[in-house]
Amino acid sequence: MVDLKEYFYNTNHYSDPIIKKFIYDFTDKFNPFLLIALNKEFVIGYATKMDEMDEWKVKKEFDVLENLIGKEELEKSTNILCRIYTYSEGIYTVEEVLQKYCNLSYSEHRDMTTKIQDFQFCMEEIIIAHNSKIISQRNITHESKNHYQNLKTNSDDSVNPLPLIFVNKEAYNCFIEYTKKHILEYYSDYSYLKKRLEDEKLIHKHTDNDFMEFLFRYAQLVTEKDYEDYTGKRESKLKSLDKSYSNQRQNNFNNIFEHLLESN
Repeated sequence: MVDLKEYFYNTNHYSDPIIKKFIYDFTDKFNPFLLIALNKEFVIGYATKMDEMDEWKVKKEFDVLENLIGKEELEKSTNILCRIYTYSEGIYTVEEVLQKYCNLSYSEHRDMTTKIQDFQFCMEEIIIAHNSKIISQRNITHESKNHYQNLKTNSDDSVNPLPLIFVNKEAYNCFIEYTKKHILEYYSDYSYLKKRLEDEKLIHKHTDNDFMEFLFRYAQLVTEKDYEDYTGKRESKLKSLDKSYSNQRQNNFNNIFEHLLESN
C-alpha cells in the first residue's frame, strides 16, 4: 500500500506532528481500515527489512553482547512491543503483542524499536481521539433518546426538550411543525431542513449520520425503509444546502421559523 523506504531510512527523527501528517496523508484522512493496514505494514515491513541483514554479522554482534549483558537480558532486549488494531462498530480495539527479532544487530534493533514506538504512540493518540469522539456522539444520541422519551411526561413548556440537538425550545417546536407539514421526500426535505437549521444556528453541529439516526431511532420521523435507503444508496450523506434548495422549501422554512430568523 505504501512505500515506507523513505520513512524508514531517510529520516532519523520525526516529530509527532510529522508522523501524524504521514499517517493522515497515507490513510485518506484516518480511514479506519487504511489506518489498520498501515499500522500492520509499518511494523511488519520495517521488521522484515531489518531481518534481511547479514545473519553472520548479527550473530557475531549478539555473541559479543551476550558476554557483556547476559543471554537472558539480551533476549528480552530483542522483543518489540507492537500494537495490533481492529475496528468494529466505529470503535478501535488494541491488542499488544511482543514480537521477537533475533537476527537484528543491537544498534539496528534499537533504531527499529524507537521508530516503531514513536509511530505507534502517534497511532494510539489518533485512535484514542477517534474512540472518544465516537463515545461522545453515542452519549449525545443516548441523551437525545432519553429527552425525547420524556417529552410526554414533561409538563414544563419552558424547557428545551432536546438541548443537545436544538438551541432552544422555540427551535424544537418549529422543527416539529415543519416535519408534520412539509416532509414529502425524506432525503431532499431533511437535507434542506438540517442544513438550513445549521446555517441559521438553530441546531448544534452534528454529523449527517447522527442526525438521521436521531430521526429514525428516537424521534421516529424517518421510516425504516427510508433509513435503510439513506445508509445504503445515499452513501450516508445528506445533500448540501445549495443542492437541496427549492423555492418551496425556502418559503416553508421562512414561514415557520420567521420569528426566530428575525431574532437572529
